[in-house]
Amino acid sequence: MATTVKVVSRAKWEPGMQESDMMDQLPDGESRVDAETEQIMLVSLGCFCGPKLSFKNIGRGAETLPFDWMRTRHEGLVHFLRNGWDESTGWNGFFEFNSKKVVPGVSMTTYRSYYHSFWHDDPTDAGMHERYLRRINRFNNIDATSKPVLFVRTVPTTQELKVVPELLELLIKRHGKHACLLLIIDFQKTADGPALVEGMDNIMVHYMPGSKHVNQEGLPAPPYGEAVNLALDWIVGRPVSVMQFDGWDTIMKCADPTDWGLNGLGGLWAFEPSLDSPEEEPLEPLPDPLPQLPPLTSTMLTETWARKAVDEDRPNVDDMKVVSLGSSGLVKASLLAMGIDSPELPFDWLQISDSGVLHFIGHGWEAPTREGLGAGGQRPSEKHGFFDYMTRRSVPGTSLVMCRSYVHSFWHDDPAKPEVREKFTRLFTQFDELAKEERSLKLFVRSVATSSELGRAHDLMEAVTAKFGKQAALLLICDFQSKVQGPHMVDPYEDLLVYFLEGSAHKEAIPYKKPILAALDWVAGMELQVDVASDFKALEALAEPTLWGLRGLGGFNAFEMLPPDDDGEWQPGPEEKWLVDAKIEADNDNNAAEKWLASFSMHDLDPSSSLVLRERQALSKHMICADVAAACWLLIHSFVAMP
Repeated sequence: MATTVKVVSRAKWEPGMQESDMMDQLPDGESRVDAETEQIMLVSLGCFCGPKLSFKNIGRGAETLPFDWMRTRHEGLVHFLRNGWDESTGWNGFFEFNSKKVVPGVSMTTYRSYYHSFWHDDPTDAGMHERYLRRINRFNNIDATSKPVLFVRTVPTTQELKVVPELLELLIKRHGKHACLLLIIDFQKTADGPALVEGMDNIMVHYMPGSKHVNQEGLPAPPYGEAVNLALDWIVGRPVSVMQFDGWDTIMKCADPTDWGLNGLGGLWAFEPSLDSPEEEPLEPLPDPLPQLPPLTSTMLTETWARKAVDEDRPNVDDMKVVSLGSSGLVKASLLAMGIDSPELPFDWLQISDSGVLHFIGHGWEAPTREGLGAGGQRPSEKHGFFDYMTRRSVPGTSLVMCRSYVHSFWHDDPAKPEVREKFTRLFTQFDELAKEERSLKLFVRSVATSSELGRAHDLMEAVTAKFGKQAALLLICDFQSKVQGPHMVDPYEDLLVYFLEGSAHKEAIPYKKPILAALDWVAGMELQVDVASDFKALEALAEPTLWGLRGLGGFNAFEMLPPDDDGEWQPGPEEKWLVDAKIEADNDNNAAEKWLASFSMHDLDPSSSLVLRERQALSKHMICADVAAACWLLIHSFVAMP
């Protein structure tokens, strides 16, 4: 039985390291001296970090492999292993994910797909890519043709049991006839212990009670060491006490149903619910057809729209800089098609809300757009606001990927790619350099995503003026207007022009040509007939309501919908429940309740936090151990489970 002892951890965080790197550096426990079984390679197949941490706990940590520190479904394993898992297949989408979520109550971020999820790594980090590619290559080179290799997997749900023979067959076909599988079924009561199946010589099943997930002191502990050692003895032919089953159907019938591994930390699911993108409710009212850019990369869009320019129609802008502020790429497209020499800048091909523009202009490109990112300081680049997004989906019918936050979305560039981030870093510099050109005129152009932006347009105008000085002017275009049209101003804002544009303009080759030409004349001091609104509320009242800029390609919304208001309550999620169940079962076995409750002190928590938050901190402190997100807590507090 494992106990918890205080040790000096050799793990030390250095810039560029992920949590999985730190977990790799946890010291191994004491191994049993056994030359025969030590020659057998141990390989974790998930479904979570427990198998790998158990290897380390019995002194068998060895080299890191791809499934050690992540969550995996059976479908994910088959997807990655059945096809050629190499560069030619794009690594079978191993680094892809569909959502990026802050884990409540824990300094963690999860990157989640249907097949798998990263909890201890940032799959957009270039250094992490290099390390995982080495791990994948090690996995691909596993050779079980002449010597045994023990693959270990704990199933996240008993629904997977019916397809386990498929996994075993795949392992043997891929790695050799001596590939053996230890399959662990957690939180079992009907059956307890190891089992063999007639006619299936390469697999051992281990029914494991929940009490194995905590030690004598009631603390979460690596649960699978005993089962792994027993399987190693079985492989080398030593006598072991096991149950004998006549077929795989009997294995399934004896298993108590459980879905524990489908739940992640902080009440989050471990995986996306399906491979298909969920349908999103359309926003009303939306024009039909909705004006959108073609599904091309930003480079192709730039080339396509620049070719539309006709030399004799190019307006004379002299040294004036004309800059797009969104809300969509149609502004940049119109500038290029008009032949206006507009510099390549960050907002050109995004969809971005006015609050997003205000955030990045006012606070900088790296300023986080939400709290909780960065994994407690271990992933500083993760907090980069401009590159942050919550949802990542393939755009149906195209080769594009949509990456979306509350304030902006990428459609024509993939911010998960290092080369795209490098490009945008250069564009940030170019945008900021404009502020140093104090004497040159600058016209900023934005088509509003919603008509309600007009009521708060003074915020954007003031932000532009504060950054770029008195030589800056702002043109706002309000689309799909039939009652009020043409240029307007607001008293006393002399550097703001608002153009109410009819919907038929989007049937033209250059939709924003008319308002841009009017703004160029206005900036040049030419006579322009405008109507003047008394204030911004009066300006907004002139507009017919429109939300057209809140919709993107492929039926997706352009921005994340705001979450419901937090009422201050917090309930343990599904994963906390299985840990509590395991703890209760352990209490019944060894009466460890008092020790478990005394194993942490409320004095370790922030005294200024609320009772609810302190409860969350306390429970999270144990939950990090439970998922072996565990190891992060062990590192911080210099504790590690030893035999």
